Formats: sequence, structure tokens, C-alpha cells
Amino acid sequence: MLQSMGSNLDIRMFSPEEFFINHNKVVVIGQETAIVKNTGKTYHQRWVHIWEVDENHKITRITSYNDTDAIKEAFLK
Repeated sequence: MLQSMGSNLDIRMFSPEEFFINHNKVVVIGQETAIVKNTGKTYHQRWVHIWEVDENHKITRITSYNDTDAIKEAFLK
């Protein structure tokens, strides 16, 4: 589902803006603007990503918080 959702987007701006590091976690706050190709609607959202890494510096988990209402509205025809 995420792959088909992503192929239906024209990302106009993706901007990681703030980075916070604490032990094995990196928190990134940013924003993005995209156009949904099927509807022609644009959405803008701020987001937060939390990246967790193990002792070998490999990513073990990514958690993403998004403005799902803004995205949903842009996908509605």
C-alpha cells in the first residue's frame, strides 16, 4: 500500500529541519509538500521521524508521525 501511495505523489518539498540525538535514537522534525497525482490536490505537513539504531549502527526501527488528516484530504476525490 505504501509503495502505491508513494508512486501517486509528486514530492515538491521534503525538508528535514531539526535533529536530536540521544543514545541510540535520532529524532528528526521536518516538513513536506506534495501533490497527489490522481486528484491534483496539494498537501503540506510537518512530520517527526524517530530512527533507532543498534550497536553496529544499523537501523532497527523507524517510527513516523504525520499529519494524516492533511494527507487524507489530498487523496479524496
